Amino acid sequence: MKITSLFLLFFMAINSYAATIENNVNHSLKGVNKILIFNGDGNVNITAKKGIKSLQGNYTIAMSGSTSLVNKHIENEMTIYSKIDKNKLTLKFGYDAQTKKSQKKAITNINLIVPDDIFIDLRSNNGDISLSNLTKGARIIDKKGHISITNVSGFMSINDGSGDITIQDTKSKLKVNDTKGSIIIKNHDGDLIINDKSGVITLSDTDGKIKISDGSGNIKIKRHIGFIKVTDKKGHIEIDESRGNIKIKSKSGEIELTNIEGDVKILTKNQSDIITKNVSGEITHSK
Repeated sequence: MKITSLFLLFFMAINSYAATIENNVNHSLKGVNKILIFNGDGNVNITAKKGIKSLQGNYTIAMSGSTSLVNKHIENEMTIYSKIDKNKLTLKFGYDAQTKKSQKKAITNINLIVPDDIFIDLRSNNGDISLSNLTKGARIIDKKGHISITNVSGFMSINDGSGDITIQDTKSKLKVNDTKGSIIIKNHDGDLIINDKSGVITLSDTDGKIKISDGSGNIKIKRHIGFIKVTDKKGHIEIDESRGNIKIKSKSGEIELTNIEGDVKILTKNQSDIITKNVSGEITHSK
């Protein structure tokens, strides 16, 4: 990996100085079909382009302290490397697992341009993630931060600790495991599995099987084609303009179904909380 230092930017902070170092990243991807990226704290932005054969971009490292202190920290405490093993390129930005939390003082922001026909496997600790224009799918493991995915096809898997997730214009199977934060998915074509502990879930213009397991938070689905299964402990469930059978298991919360073409099976103790309008199929209630 060719890394060229571009500049040092200094600015006054309260009783201290902060330095930001920016470096270019360029790497040939001949024979590579997967990129594995490790990042600590900091944002990651990955954009795919059709027709290119190499990885291009830059990363910045920011930390409070003098220039010499920051450079010494990068040299002694941080790990930055690239390695190709058969068809996989691994990029590491940040710290080793054994590094003490008190020593993790720097933030690394990454901006990459990659070929569209490559699989991205991203592991991030704390920071926002943006991913767009891939055709071979992606996997994201993130502890904290917002995630934005646009125009991606191929199998996707997202494991998120906390932070909002926004997904738009995607195709193929999608699996989302989320602990805390809202989930918004628009214009998705393919099966969808969501396991969510808390947060609002909003789906619109989707096509494929939907399976949702939710701890708490409202669920809204609008304009869907395909089977829907929802298991919800607490929260309002609203489904509008859906073609396909629906199965709902809810412990508490209002259930509102409108403009449904298909059979509906609802398992809930509070049948008085069920509102249906313009449902063409058979409706079955049970406790």
